[in-house]
Amino acid sequence: MARRRRKLYEVPGRVILSRPLAGSLLEDITLKEKDMADPVTAGAGTAVAAAVSHALSFIINMSVSKKIAKVGKIDEFEYEEVGVVKLPLPLLSDFGVEAKFKRDEKDPTRDAVGEDGLPIYEDDKMDWLFSAAVAATKAQLRNRLISGTAEFKEGKRASETMEELIAEGGRGVGNAEALKLRHEIRKSFAAFVGTLGKSQQTQAVLVGLFSNKEALALQDDINKGKFKAYLGQYADTLEEKDLERYAKFLGSVEEACAPGTPSDF
Repeated sequence: MARRRRKLYEVPGRVILSRPLAGSLLEDITLKEKDMADPVTAGAGTAVAAAVSHALSFIINMSVSKKIAKVGKIDEFEYEEVGVVKLPLPLLSDFGVEAKFKRDEKDPTRDAVGEDGLPIYEDDKMDWLFSAAVAATKAQLRNRLISGTAEFKEGKRASETMEELIAEGGRGVGNAEALKLRHEIRKSFAAFVGTLGKSQQTQAVLVGLFSNKEALALQDDINKGKFKAYLGQYADTLEEKDLERYAKFLGSVEEACAPGTPSDF
């Protein structure tokens, strides 16, 4: 089958990107100039998308700013853009979560998008989970940049695959084994969640939060308390040898359950 040609159309006040995509990804995306999806982001085949370590599906150009003092003002600041960085973002399908995009109210044949150019999910819980994943991915990238610049720290770069996104450490000796262990832990936790009698959507949220500690840390204290209880129940099901192997990862997840959220969230 012939591949459809990518086209970039400019319309007053916005940019519309048409591109070939796999599965249910957006056919046409309305984007803001500073968060414009990269035309090279064409969806891979479903076999590749199903792989454990597949490329992230969606790329934006993220504006990076630094805080500077206003001229002639005391204790007043403003933000100045210092550059733009390409940022691959995960869709829920990248987490193995099946969720439908919301349809555009004016044109039901199209998927709806927000003012930021990102897709909107039909189910509010799924859309919230996607927003949390986007926020966590942006935060991860900012932590890898040299403060006040759009330049990466030595040895750092944006995560390009799911495994890189959710890995705790950078690439290096022994990282393959660490990734293998994390995959084993996530699979084990997902199996445990399947025994709780929760709906498929709730199971997806719990597994997603387990894999994304940044998103878990942004939960309110009530949800953190509930999740910590599930974490304790899960630990009780493990054999001693597995509990020892999983201890570091589970400890980091438990730390994300600490009360409170960032003051600037």
